[in-house]
Amino acid sequence: MVAFISLLWGSEWVFDANLVDLPHFQVLALRCLIAAVVLTPWLRGNRPVPIRFSALLGVVVIVLPASLLAMRADISAGMVVLLFATMPMIASIAEEGSGLSHATALLGGLAGTAFLVRGGLSLSLSQVVPVLLLLLVLIGISLALVRAKQALFAVNIPASVAIQMFTAAIVYGLLSLFSERGSSARWTSSAIASVLILGMVCNGLAYICFYGLIRQIRVSQAATVQWLIPIVSVAGTALWLRHLPAWDSVLGGASALICVIALLRSPGISDAPLTLEITTLRQDGKPSLRSDAD
Repeated sequence: MVAFISLLWGSEWVFDANLVDLPHFQVLALRCLIAAVVLTPWLRGNRPVPIRFSALLGVVVIVLPASLLAMRADISAGMVVLLFATMPMIASIAEEGSGLSHATALLGGLAGTAFLVRGGLSLSLSQVVPVLLLLLVLIGISLALVRAKQALFAVNIPASVAIQMFTAAIVYGLLSLFSERGSSARWTSSAIASVLILGMVCNGLAYICFYGLIRQIRVSQAATVQWLIPIVSVAGTALWLRHLPAWDSVLGGASALICVIALLRSPGISDAPLTLEITTLRQDGKPSLRSDAD
């Protein structure tokens, strides 16, 4: 499942050429709206859906990072990838300090990603503020996903994703209305097909799979998709251009892949509450059992 999600999100670049001349927020709004409409039938399910929390996830997880990157395009592409690669470590620290026991794999994956995108890494004084802002956003996303593991454990995942996409579509639509006013959009058949595919597959299906995944494993393990996405992108670009990447990129990608496997094979942390059985004496002198969940 981790590989499947990484393949979907790591292959979005294939459609970039069809969307390059279109307003960015308008495209994002349409993608989310398409995903929300497709998932609308699941809103009638019998399982509960936390509407407010799902809407908050839509803003924090979907809207904030894309909006910041669109408004602050001065962050180098390699730095963006490297910052997103910190998410497994941030999530691991948030999960009751589990990062201490898997520090080798976490640091190895981050270092491998850095080698993979070394050619696109650069940091200037003008990038300091947007880099710090993006890092804060990623911390917020990691904490939200850790909370989502508990909040979405027994709920209707497709319905929750539908609410997230509806919320994101509204916010993106407002951003497009205020920041892209007067922008001309020339919608070709290939652009329409690209938005439909991205909306249904990379927004709808991928997020359903991702939230289903974090219900089964730790968030820090699921977040390793951030190490695999650049591997998929670099490998796909190399195949498309028929040009092998530099040896250090290959070595970095291989190191990140090994760390993904090591982290996914590590034992998980039980989410079941600790139950203490305390024996007490009733007034009639007979023992009774009381279970308290801590």
